[in-house]
Amino acid sequence: MSKTITNNKSIDTIINEYITIRFDKIIKHCEYQANQSRVKYYILKVITAIGAVIIPILNNLSLNFQYANSIYDVSKILITVIGLFVACSIALEEVFKFREKWTHSLSIKLYLEKELQFFEHQIGHYKKENIDESFKSFVQKVETAISEESKTLTRLLAQIDKTNSAII
Repeated sequence: MSKTITNNKSIDTIINEYITIRFDKIIKHCEYQANQSRVKYYILKVITAIGAVIIPILNNLSLNFQYANSIYDVSKILITVIGLFVACSIALEEVFKFREKWTHSLSIKLYLEKELQFFEHQIGHYKKENIDESFKSFVQKVETAISEESKTLTRLLAQIDKTNSAII
């Protein structure tokens, strides 16, 4: 395994550098993106769910407020405001596609982690190759996955832009 290749670095050193510099950075990025999208998705879903439960309750209540010889129906005002929040949360989820971003980032992360395990244990499609060929195959699969992730994210952002411009 200490076969010398370019710049007098061993294959082990090159593998270690690739994994610590490139691979780990991509995994952390995917994990961050997945977590951010998941949190935003659940916040919007909680707003929608709570609002959907509260609106019928408020509709059956009569909450009046008297001010300056005028009576205001607070329940109707609250229903309108909460309904607005529910509609906005549904619209924001549709526009920004947090669920899709979350699941996509998570699936890329899991795929890359699986490839790393296969490579480190020399199983699957890395089993019969020597370490040089195995590493080249690993890098190719990782870089292809990163490229595909970028293309998919670009398509998703273009779709978001198209949706936003249609709304405006």
